[in-house]
Amino acid sequence: MSRVRTFCVSACQPRQRSASDRPSVPYLLPPPPPQQDVTDRRFPLAWDRAALDRAQAVCAVLEPTVAAERAAKLRRAADARTFNVTAVLEGLSDPGNVAAVLRTSEALGLGSVHVVNAQASERKQASRSSAGAEKWLQVNRWENTRTCLERLRQDDFLLLAADARAATPLDQMEFDRPVAFVLGHEHRGVSEDVLQWTDGRVAVRMDGLVESLNVSVAAALLLGRARDVRMAASCFSDLCQEQRDVLYAEYLLKHCASRHGKESVESILKRGGFHEPVLARLDEATYNQSRDWDMDVTTAKQ
Repeated sequence: MSRVRTFCVSACQPRQRSASDRPSVPYLLPPPPPQQDVTDRRFPLAWDRAALDRAQAVCAVLEPTVAAERAAKLRRAADARTFNVTAVLEGLSDPGNVAAVLRTSEALGLGSVHVVNAQASERKQASRSSAGAEKWLQVNRWENTRTCLERLRQDDFLLLAADARAATPLDQMEFDRPVAFVLGHEHRGVSEDVLQWTDGRVAVRMDGLVESLNVSVAAALLLGRARDVRMAASCFSDLCQEQRDVLYAEYLLKHCASRHGKESVESILKRGGFHEPVLARLDEATYNQSRDWDMDVTTAKQ
């Protein structure tokens, strides 16, 4: 039997940073620059000392305005989030399938999804049918699959194509390394070129008479299996405490902004001692944790 054996990326540990190597990216803006550690690049928010101080201040001001039960749920979601398991959706034609994968990913506690070649109209329809999941996810949108996979490989992901013809069944994979599942078009599957760029292929075992699964169902089985295996090996969450605190502050901001409006939240923060607009650059795309990426794998389009 074929097995994938690699090293396990443990939860990142906070380290001492000099002023020169602290990320210059402000809180709630695009990911840290690529010269940082791999585990830093997977996490979408800055988490240096300044960002952590601001996150703690945001929590101190906004937490009393949120129901205790809701705040506890936001905290649990932030603590359980992982950016070590993700899906790459290559040219899906049905916006409902994209929405279903987003919803499944968020429900499983995953932090990101990568979408390739989605049309603007499809994005709007997917947003309407994903039950708001995209608001809590890092949805990266790419113009071509190869650029996406190159970026993921730089971030030390194992790239696996979902392919019913694969010799390695899902239940024989160990997933002791960050993994990205590439799922292709509903009818054509993953393109042949993309199959050459991945590290391997994986198939969902099917003992019935049907020959294929809906792509969103396949994604749920793949992502859920990888999550469960990593949880059992105690290497599921890739976030240190500082990153969890920053993410929790981000969720508080999103919750309050969606419930009360950005202007009201800015007013509350100003009364709490903030002298600069925390949400000033939180436009609709960033508010939904969604970004478009250009051909340069280190640059995000705003």
